[in-house]
Amino acid sequence: MLSIGVIGCGLWGPNLARNFASHQRSRVKVVCDSEPNKAESLATRLKGVDAVSDYRKVIDDPGVDAVVVATPLTTHYRIVKDALAAGKHVFAEKPLTSEYLTSRELTELAGASGKILMTGYVFLFNAGITLARELISSGSLGDVRYVHAVRTNLGPVRTDTSAVWDLASHDISVILHCLGEVPSAVSATGGRFLDNPPVDVASASMMFPSGRIGFVYVSWLDPCKVRQITILGSEKMLLFDDMTPSEPIRIYDKGVERVEPYDSYGSHRMAVRPGDVLVPYVKMTEPLMTECDAFIRAVLDGEPNPAMGDIPLTVAAVLEALDRSMEMRGAPAEVPV
Repeated sequence: MLSIGVIGCGLWGPNLARNFASHQRSRVKVVCDSEPNKAESLATRLKGVDAVSDYRKVIDDPGVDAVVVATPLTTHYRIVKDALAAGKHVFAEKPLTSEYLTSRELTELAGASGKILMTGYVFLFNAGITLARELISSGSLGDVRYVHAVRTNLGPVRTDTSAVWDLASHDISVILHCLGEVPSAVSATGGRFLDNPPVDVASASMMFPSGRIGFVYVSWLDPCKVRQITILGSEKMLLFDDMTPSEPIRIYDKGVERVEPYDSYGSHRMAVRPGDVLVPYVKMTEPLMTECDAFIRAVLDGEPNPAMGDIPLTVAAVLEALDRSMEMRGAPAEVPV
């Protein structure tokens, strides 16, 4: 049984606490928030859980095996470092830290101490994304040419980080996981339209050594909630739509191909190839529950998962490069990995 302390009882911490508290192999011993009423409210709902306002009381508790960090991004580095130094396993919400170098430092610290450090990229545990990756790996879509992701909504607007670090980090993690390669360069443009320092809307592209491209558009100012990822292959195309959980995947057996021989001088060299649309059955589970289970398995069984190691580090490197590109008004920036 894994004993867990949850630090951060704001928007996402209670969801993590609920899943860990309901798991057969873990229990929540203590919850923490700098606003005592939030911690006390969550502790009351979970029943039999302590509530504190100082995170050091969580990491110093000998009865806590692992710490969940769901605090503002700017606080991650110090809390995660203190927890690892105290001998705790750590699950930290994404991104791991606000800098690539500090993310690498924490990853190396976890490795040296033999502790699990996992970052909360929940879409890596979505059954639809798992199927999409399997279809890419099997060659069912042909050669993947590009991936296009859109993530928009009207809010929630954050002040501790930008829409790129908050929203695009999800899609970048998925693209890296599905393609299995690191981009050599990125470019991005973004805008600040609120009386709020972070970027509110951005369009980004990632160039991979293979010639493939990843496109990402994010905004917390758009009127509609959209969470879509399109994967274009040489044989088929795949659409993942998180807003249709009963049918998250559609496979389009269609495309554009060269027409030969030409029947006249004016014939089009390219033509659309029509085809069927397949909606495969996907056995959906709550991705957050699957993610929490993966953390427990990593700690208790030594079972690895994609939210540990290289992907969180590469995402941090890509995000930093995107920030540099936006500062240069869209000029390409190298990814320092």
